[in-house]
Amino acid sequence: MLSQLKKVLAASALSLIVATAAHTADKHKVAFVPQLIGIPYFNAMEAGGNRAAKDLGVDFIYSGPVDTNPVDQLQIVQNLIDQGVEAVSVSVLDASSIAPVVESAKAKGIKLFTSDSDAPDSGRAVYVAQATDEGLGTTIIDELVKRVGEDATIGIVSGEATASNLNAWIGFMQKQATAKYPKLKLLAPQFAGGTAERAAQISGDLMAANPDIKAIIAVASSTCPGVAQAIETAGKIGSVIGAGYCSPNTARSYLKSGAFGFTVLWDPEQLGYLTVWAGKQLIDGKTFEAENKIAGLDKPVTYDAAKGILLLGPPAVFTNTMSTSSTSEPDMSAVRQSANGVFSMNGREWSLLVACLLAIVIFSVASPHYATSGNAATVLRNSVELLLIGLGMTLLLAMGGIDVSIGIVMGLAAIAIGRVLGADGNPALAIIAGPLVGALLGCVTATVVVLGRVPAIVGTLGLLGVYRTAVFVLLGGQWLSGLPSSLTNLLATTVLGVPVPALVIAIAYLIVWLALRRTPYGLHLLAIGNSEEKARLSGIPVIKTRFMTFLISGLLTGIAATFYVATYRNVEMTIGSTLALDAIAAVILGGTSILGGKCSLIGTVLGVLLLRILQNGLLLIGVPSLWQPVVTGVLIIGVLGFDSVSNRLPLGLIQRARA
Repeated sequence: MLSQLKKVLAASALSLIVATAAHTADKHKVAFVPQLIGIPYFNAMEAGGNRAAKDLGVDFIYSGPVDTNPVDQLQIVQNLIDQGVEAVSVSVLDASSIAPVVESAKAKGIKLFTSDSDAPDSGRAVYVAQATDEGLGTTIIDELVKRVGEDATIGIVSGEATASNLNAWIGFMQKQATAKYPKLKLLAPQFAGGTAERAAQISGDLMAANPDIKAIIAVASSTCPGVAQAIETAGKIGSVIGAGYCSPNTARSYLKSGAFGFTVLWDPEQLGYLTVWAGKQLIDGKTFEAENKIAGLDKPVTYDAAKGILLLGPPAVFTNTMSTSSTSEPDMSAVRQSANGVFSMNGREWSLLVACLLAIVIFSVASPHYATSGNAATVLRNSVELLLIGLGMTLLLAMGGIDVSIGIVMGLAAIAIGRVLGADGNPALAIIAGPLVGALLGCVTATVVVLGRVPAIVGTLGLLGVYRTAVFVLLGGQWLSGLPSSLTNLLATTVLGVPVPALVIAIAYLIVWLALRRTPYGLHLLAIGNSEEKARLSGIPVIKTRFMTFLISGLLTGIAATFYVATYRNVEMTIGSTLALDAIAAVILGGTSILGGKCSLIGTVLGVLLLRILQNGLLLIGVPSLWQPVVTGVLIIGVLGFDSVSNRLPLGLIQRARA
């Protein structure tokens, strides 16, 4: 017993080393604190920041408030300073209150600078500007006059009253109207905070109080959906034009319906890239040139040394059918996000790959039976079910959900497959039965959690008990064994030389990747994970997206059950009892946030492989399988522990608690 305990302790130590390897990379850190998380505009900036971090070899931290509260934002900035993050950028909510935080950063040798929204008198290191305030303010007025004429009434709905960038744009709108269009009537700006709901209320009031109003400008990207919704609800399409500073992706449906005539913006993905590049320059002590050619950006970036401003470029005007600007550049943010490689890896994922190789070396030295082709095949074969279930769990965690019943769902799907095989041995029907049952049970889970509004952890724990009892009842207290080999023979074949299991996993991975990267579903999923309430107010179909995610997870689990039955040709009473824990461990280890809003598919694959490598190696060095859940638990605690030390988890918990 003592020798077994020593082995377990050694294995746990190895797990902690592996977890450490996944988190410790000697890289500079650049952070960006947006005004609000969970909206497409700042999501695009985050994507650009991640792309720059990969190109420049730095770690990128993205964290912000769940509502437009300057106090919350400053707390997050101060936390990053206390962590020792070398360069911190912030899209300032309140320019009057950030100066003390800038001084705190300077005292610790940290470069604090602004991006997207400035605080020019704060002493910040530099301002990364999307376009000139004057260009943004005058462009939207000129474009509106083309559509409504010079003798028109125009309303203005902004975000936070303290946001310096929004106020500057409004100021230049008013100057342009006074100087160039004296008959144009701009109503006093109204402030909606950061919510689309409040923007809709204000817009409705403006139209009711001003029957002659011809246009409403949404100054903040978070107010665009509210303004457009109010115009649609009031039946004013065609008589009142909406316009604003929001990405075409955000306004696409409103541009199509006619509620919005156009939007004025820049490429937020490139702004995010420039922000991280500027942070790296500041860390390295490099000066900005008057014109900076940056490999990751389409056009050179200019620098105004007198004002300390890095300027991305002129604004662009987007309509339902086209975009025009002096640069003739379309909005490429969505394209760049979609173009990320299927197997592109960040620092953490490379660390996981190194950890896998390190574990293989350690176990190869510890056991003469480890480094063999037969054992390698065993590890890969044992990873199939967990890989499929892990893909579904990745989606659930990224959405801010979880399903602890998923292992027993596989058991019920396996029983259905076994019954079909036992009845007539038809593998075609068996292949249909597993995914069908998995998808149906996913719908049951979604009904309880999504439609029933039961917290995911509570709802799936309850279903775990129900499903486990169902397994015992359906099996009658006995294993379902001696199943025909027809399914085994079918799935043991190859297609163009590729084994069927490998082909199915590759197809499943590609489909999930495409769903995340190239469909609205992926954007909706991550927005819900960041803040479900903000996603709902932004018009995202929260219920539909959450329901679909549980269904997809169940479907993937049903496919996993098919491979399980094909491999073992029996269904035991305890089937899937540890699969949920293993899946959660692998997904978290791979970099998906347990709090939602962030995921890594390649990280999940590497997490699954690492977990299976560890479990296989422990068996070969003599650690009983009874103790393997200890290793899984240590991995989860270790990973979350290191996240907590790096201050990512506490910020997330604060944000989730306030949502």
